[in-house]
Amino acid sequence: MKDALSNKFYILQPIKNKQSTAFTQYYKKHFKKKYYNGLYYKFPVRVQAITQYHMDGTVIQLPFTAEELEELEKEYIDKFMKKLWERFDIGSCYIEKDLRGVLKDYYEDKSWFFQYMLFKPCLLKIIEHYNIDLKETKVVIVDSNNKKIEFVLQYLVPELNYLTIVTDREEYFQDAIEIIYHTTGLLVELCQYPVQEPLSSTLVIFLDSGQYKLYSMFPENSFVMDLAFHPIKRDYLANRRKDLVIAYDLEIEFQGEQADKELVMEILTKDCWKINRFINKENSSITPGEMEELFKHYKIRVKTLKVLQKDKSVYIDN
Repeated sequence: MKDALSNKFYILQPIKNKQSTAFTQYYKKHFKKKYYNGLYYKFPVRVQAITQYHMDGTVIQLPFTAEELEELEKEYIDKFMKKLWERFDIGSCYIEKDLRGVLKDYYEDKSWFFQYMLFKPCLLKIIEHYNIDLKETKVVIVDSNNKKIEFVLQYLVPELNYLTIVTDREEYFQDAIEIIYHTTGLLVELCQYPVQEPLSSTLVIFLDSGQYKLYSMFPENSFVMDLAFHPIKRDYLANRRKDLVIAYDLEIEFQGEQADKELVMEILTKDCWKINRFINKENSSITPGEMEELFKHYKIRVKTLKVLQKDKSVYIDN
């Protein structure tokens, strides 16, 4: 039987302070399998309505602490989560941080979307803060290996006189390069993976999460907007390339409040099919005009841009 919920977002959390009688503690200790099988069949999941960011949501509280879940077998967890998903028919939910390790198969960080949604205001912040003239800047884009790059190209191409794309999909870009040249006069160069020589660039738009060694190919004192920054890149950059200025993350405001990006994404993917498609389908894109309409509609703005400079995080506030 389904208890379908219809709110804008769902938060999955553990029980914080589990009160147990002496008998329950004894039973759990000596009859552990029966105890947890009983929880599965009784399914004492608590559901509570909440309002956040002026939107209605639901908190779903598991009958386990985070520590308990870490001790349970994966087979039991998967069985319990399958029942949870089927019971409430929610598709996805925001998983609180202390559950993400043990529920990693059910957790997906979608907050990278804001790097695209707010690409224009973030770029304008960098241009203004570091006094960059786009028309005089040699720009390199590291390919995303999907259609997401088209969004960046549509915004950037009219603003540039120099552009190089680093890619292993040369054939994919051939028609686009001809169209760009005939409509704007911009001659786009392609640079094939793996890169053999240092790139000639002042500003790099990095869309690939995996090609972290490319950082060694950027000229000294380059500016980098990394829309796919990853802990592996941070590890690689430790004690390397302290000359680079790397914009790698941002904090946002949503509906006039400082917001948790991942929770906002849970709301947006349920509320907007265009965002849901952009997130979940590699071969989908959105035009810059559509993206601007979306962040205006949802009242989303950049609060702080996080920049890595001389191996330290610097914050550029609005």
